[in-house]
Amino acid sequence: MLLLRTERLPEGPGWLYELKLDGYRAQAIKTGSKVKLRSRNDKDFSSRYPSLVEALASMPDETVLDGEVVALDEEGRPSFNALQSRGLGEPLHFFIFDVLVLRGRDVMTEPLVKRRALIEQHVLPKLYTVGGRHFDALIFGYWDGDKLMYAARTRSGFTPAVREHLHQRFRGLETAACPFANLPEARAG
Repeated sequence: MLLLRTERLPEGPGWLYELKLDGYRAQAIKTGSKVKLRSRNDKDFSSRYPSLVEALASMPDETVLDGEVVALDEEGRPSFNALQSRGLGEPLHFFIFDVLVLRGRDVMTEPLVKRRALIEQHVLPKLYTVGGRHFDALIFGYWDGDKLMYAARTRSGFTPAVREHLHQRFRGLETAACPFANLPEARAG
């Protein structure tokens, strides 16, 4: 979890880069249906961030996630100041970077790309997600003649401000029937 000093960033297809979110790095650990949040220095964050513990309660049992506790300002940008001096009721977020253990199985020997896929398949569908006036994911498609064809979906990259902006733009476009001719998931959502 700690950074290493280097003169030059490594290059090549074997490297991934992530934005520094300006929060507290933490591990979410669920054992015996109880969730704990631990800092990189092994300090207990559970009592400090009970809303995150509650939100992570539906993650799979016997799972360890690596992530970062982040507060966002009104513009949806990470704010360390807001995290340190957050008022009552100010929303917090837990950004997941990696899964270390999934359902009791150590997955650290798997490549990061595969571990990220495990997060998408087994962790994110179970968590607490944004609801109410917002959306959880966007599904993208393209027209093939008169049929709208599924292309991909994304859940990441949306700050609260962007979600609210997009929600306003989507208003009035709701439909009860799925518009895609080939949507791969038949379940509701």
